[in-house]
Amino acid sequence: MTETKKQQNYLKVRSHIIIATNSCHVNITKNKSTFSLNKGEYYFIEKDSAVTIEIIKIRAEEIPDFIELSQQDINDIIKIMRPFYYKLENLTKPDEHVFIIEIDSLSKELFKAIKKTSCSRLKLYKLACLFSKSQKPQLLFNSLVMSAAVSFSEKVRRLIETNTSIKWTLSLIAKEFHLSEIAIRKKLSGENTTFYQILLEVRMEKAAMLILENIHQIGSISSMVGISSPSHFIKTFQLYYGVTPKQFLMRHR
Repeated sequence: MTETKKQQNYLKVRSHIIIATNSCHVNITKNKSTFSLNKGEYYFIEKDSAVTIEIIKIRAEEIPDFIELSQQDINDIIKIMRPFYYKLENLTKPDEHVFIIEIDSLSKELFKAIKKTSCSRLKLYKLACLFSKSQKPQLLFNSLVMSAAVSFSEKVRRLIETNTSIKWTLSLIAKEFHLSEIAIRKKLSGENTTFYQILLEVRMEKAAMLILENIHQIGSISSMVGISSPSHFIKTFQLYYGVTPKQFLMRHR
């Protein structure tokens, strides 16, 4: 009997995405709660830094398909869907952050067309049509509208991302936002995160990107993500990803 080798990858949801799971096992985790997506289905997953996607590939050549959406895409799609779904009395934040899209010949054709089209206007109308194929189109629309506002934690993340080589501290963040450190902590706590969690995520995601470029030495990458000690960087990276930088590069080649 041939042994099946499973490959696992983890992704943070930093933008709105549509995922076609294909034949992969895909698990979604948020706040220590995990559920599985059905194989061979389409899903819309709203942007949420607290959400982690685990992809388990049964065979290396089998991977999910993704469509990544910018905030501008979302804003434009809201305008298209607004005449059909905007109801002020129903405009509440849904508990769901993952929405299944019904699979039929039309949704399959739309997904393929969105992936291929180079016309942004056509892409937006096809996306709106695909979202209307959701099992809960009203709740999906509500999710889009509610997510259009930029959260405070996202503002902090964007600030850190402007220059990851800076040794960011809470006092620096407070100074940039003209707030006290206590106010920063409270705002982030209200969004179920902390400054240090955001800082770690930004640094490690940047480090992973630089490692995969396979251009820079570890010492340089360490400095580029604001960590002065290469040995401390390697230890932090291994704790975050479960592998050393070298093993990470080998795994993703």
